[in-house]
Amino acid sequence: MLIPEGRQELKLSPSWNACKWDASEAYAHGIGQAFSGLEGARGVKAADLVASRDGVAPVLMIGEFKDFAHPSIPKADRKRVAAQAVSLQLVESLIAKVIDTLAGATFARGSAGSREPVFNRWRDRVGSPEAALLILVMVEFPDRQASSVLALQTRLKQQLFWLGQGARVAVICSSTDLKPYRRLGIEYRVL
Repeated sequence: MLIPEGRQELKLSPSWNACKWDASEAYAHGIGQAFSGLEGARGVKAADLVASRDGVAPVLMIGEFKDFAHPSIPKADRKRVAAQAVSLQLVESLIAKVIDTLAGATFARGSAGSREPVFNRWRDRVGSPEAALLILVMVEFPDRQASSVLALQTRLKQQLFWLGQGARVAVICSSTDLKPYRRLGIEYRVL
């Protein structure tokens, strides 16, 4: 399964069941509307994808794409966008997306009350002591900020400690890795 987001691309082996969470019926016409009509409410955040992998060591994954180095960013906006890449707001947004996506993918239904099969598989594994949770943030930084990968990963791990020992936070960036990310039947690359 291939999941594109701009120039970023995630390829999942057939052992994965995945869905673009932020484009799903359960998000767009379900939990995404939870704060609708409430003035001043923050709204529900959505990660880009959710996935589950069956097998001896089942895995649940929440994935988020961020590209602060896209060549199409206008020159006049590059400094502002680069500042966003290392901001507290980025960390806050990612944490909110993890929390809201955990709840949404586990319980949300679309406007007709139905659930996509990928979410049923997800729900079956939530809380299982055998299932691991992977928070995968695929982020592209401007070259001068490539060292921010480790700082972002460290901060997210600190803030998401409450997910327990079965959770793993991985922040990957193509410009800091000498080879493409290939683990657990997952391959990440930038086109």
